[in-house]
Amino acid sequence: MTKVPVETWEAAIAAVAGGLSERKAAKAYGISRGPLHQRINGLVPLEARRGPQLVYITEGADRGVVEMVRYRALHGMCVGYEELRSMLRVAAETAGTRPLTDDFPNDKFTQRWLAKHPDLSSRTAQLLDVDRASASTADVVLHYFNNLQSVMKTLDLLDKPNRIWNCDETGICPQGRGRVRVICPKGLRANVQRSADRENVSIMACVNAAGERMP
Repeated sequence: MTKVPVETWEAAIAAVAGGLSERKAAKAYGISRGPLHQRINGLVPLEARRGPQLVYITEGADRGVVEMVRYRALHGMCVGYEELRSMLRVAAETAGTRPLTDDFPNDKFTQRWLAKHPDLSSRTAQLLDVDRASASTADVVLHYFNNLQSVMKTLDLLDKPNRIWNCDETGICPQGRGRVRVICPKGLRANVQRSADRENVSIMACVNAAGERMP
């Protein structure tokens, strides 16, 4: 059987959208009604090859999951791995194209779904305070830099980086910052010595826009 061009499927779908029945559209474009029905309802992609092609998640539901992941990330509420699996299962249940096993989606399916969307990635999460998240939107950041530029022009500082200083406070614990990767012989415990002092030390660092630091 010759592969049907995507353009033919698109033309047939457009004809059905224009009021032609699926049966008449299939006959007019020389294609089978069953595959046309599946493509109209998003059960298989337009370029699907011949054979069983029913997917777990339709294209529309797939786009919905991606949009939700992006929306959450933009608002400082990234989707966790288990939460993503739950979202994929809900999308598959809504589509109802194939029966689902109790463990759907398993790790293999989830990893394949992520691989299908290279603009998404699985990374170690970073904690973001609620106040900082609300101040990290594009509008807030743009407003800040517009105000900063206005102030720098008023004070004649645009070409004087050595007069623009910034300071920040950070805390350091003598015990270190938790577990680190170390190299040691096999069979020995990977122990490292650390101070018994739990007192926190605050450091105030101050540098200017020219890269100079305050002594």
